[in-house]
Amino acid sequence: MEKLIRTLFRINVALGIIIIILVALMMRTAKADVGDAQKFQHIPMKLHRAGVIRIMVIDTGVDFGHPLLRSYIDQYDVIKHVDQYVDDWPHGTHIAGLILYGPMPNAKRLNIKDGVCEEVQITSCKYTSRNWKDQRDSLANEIACLNRAYDEDFDVVNYSSYGPDFIQKEYEAVKKLHDKGILLVTSAGNTHLNLKDFPFYPSGYAFPTKGTIIMDNVIPVGAVSNSLAEASYSNHGQIMPMEISEGEVSTLPNNSYGPMHGTSQAAAIHLHRLLVEKCKELDNLKLKK
Repeated sequence: MEKLIRTLFRINVALGIIIIILVALMMRTAKADVGDAQKFQHIPMKLHRAGVIRIMVIDTGVDFGHPLLRSYIDQYDVIKHVDQYVDDWPHGTHIAGLILYGPMPNAKRLNIKDGVCEEVQITSCKYTSRNWKDQRDSLANEIACLNRAYDEDFDVVNYSSYGPDFIQKEYEAVKKLHDKGILLVTSAGNTHLNLKDFPFYPSGYAFPTKGTIIMDNVIPVGAVSNSLAEASYSNHGQIMPMEISEGEVSTLPNNSYGPMHGTSQAAAIHLHRLLVEKCKELDNLKLKK
C-alpha cells in the first residue's frame, strides 16, 4: 500500500511538472508572437487630399450627434447619407470613439481636445444593422463601401468584420485600395484559430497565398491581454500588430459610454496609434512653415 501511494505521488508530481512546462511554453509562444508583431510591415498612411485625414468606418453606423464624435464627423456626408449614421447596433459608434480617443477609462471627463488632431475626419459606411435585409446583404454592402472609399479617395478604411471565405469581388475591391495607397485596418477575428491553417478575410489578404499578391495596405490586428499573452478569443498564427483588448470603454449612441472587447476594438486602437503619429507629422510640417 505504501509503495502504491509513493508511486501515485510521483505520477502526480510528474504530471504537475509537465503541465507547468506546457503552460510556460504556451505563454512563451504567445508573448513571442506579440514581439514578432513589430516585424509586420505596411505602406505608410498617405493623404489623398491636402489638410485632411479621411477615415471611412465600415461598421453598423456611427452616432453623428455624440458630443465626443460630432466635431470629427463629415457633416456634409451626414446630410447626404443620414441613414449611414443610424447605429442600432452600438458597435460602430464604439469603434469610432476608440479610433479618435483610444481607450477611455475616464470617458465622461474627456473633451474634444483629448482626441486626435482636428485634421481627422470620420465618414460612416454601414455594412449591416439589426435590419434582416442589411444582414443578408452585408457582404455586398461591405464591397460597395470599399469601392466608395476608392472612388472618393479616402486615406484609411477601418472594417471590423471577417469571414472564412475568399471572395473574388472583395479581393478586387481591396486590391483597388492597395493600388491607390489606401490603408485597410481590419480585425483578425475572434474565433481563436490559427490563421495559417484557417485564414479569414479581409485580414487574410495581408498574407501571401497562391495566385494573390501581398496586400501591404492591409493591417490585420489581433488582441492580447493585459499580461501581453494572446487573448483567449483572438485569431493568431501570423505576424501582425497586437493590441490589448479586455473591455475598453468608448462612445455609445445616445451620448453614452460602455465597454466592449474583441479584435474589432484592438484594430480601432491600433488605428488610433497610427493617427497619433500622423498628427505629429502634420504638426511638425506646420512648425516648419
